[in-house]
Amino acid sequence: MIHLTTILTTDKKHLIGIKMIYESSFPDNERRDFTQLVELLDDDRFKLKGIFIDDDLVGFISYWDFNVFMYVEHFAISDVLRNNGLGTHVLQSLLEENLNKMLLEVDLPSDPISFKRIKFYERLGFVICHEEYIQPPYGEGKEAVPMLILSKPEIDNTNEFKTIVKTIHSEVYHQPDFLLR
Repeated sequence: MIHLTTILTTDKKHLIGIKMIYESSFPDNERRDFTQLVELLDDDRFKLKGIFIDDDLVGFISYWDFNVFMYVEHFAISDVLRNNGLGTHVLQSLLEENLNKMLLEVDLPSDPISFKRIKFYERLGFVICHEEYIQPPYGEGKEAVPMLILSKPEIDNTNEFKTIVKTIHSEVYHQPDFLLR
């Protein structure tokens, strides 16, 4: 049975498993140092959920709850279990719980995997925001990454987009003036 479990700083065994999935699923420029991720568990707005089949950790999702919208920062299923409907099940569960707008970043479509990832989210009702977006660097020595923002439901206008991006840049990346660079 698939279930999500909130991960706490005391869940050392699960944090080790999540770290392995995290570091193998995301390039260095698209993730923070794992110790920083663990420190975020003390922030009530940040959630880290382990994805389990019975007692086996098979993935994770991390997100921020900003009351008016939820921002999914990272979402990954273990590579040996991808394409089995687990991701769909997890996101549908979160969408049912979340009454607000849900947003996430994805790589620009440049190869078959990135196109497939975008189609996956679109099948779940996410819509590409056509405003330009750049993910700020996660830290010293890391680069900013051009990406797409997807949302469900659709972002209504440019002002809403700018407000959301300012919140993400300020609260997630701690770079409130990144847009001004």
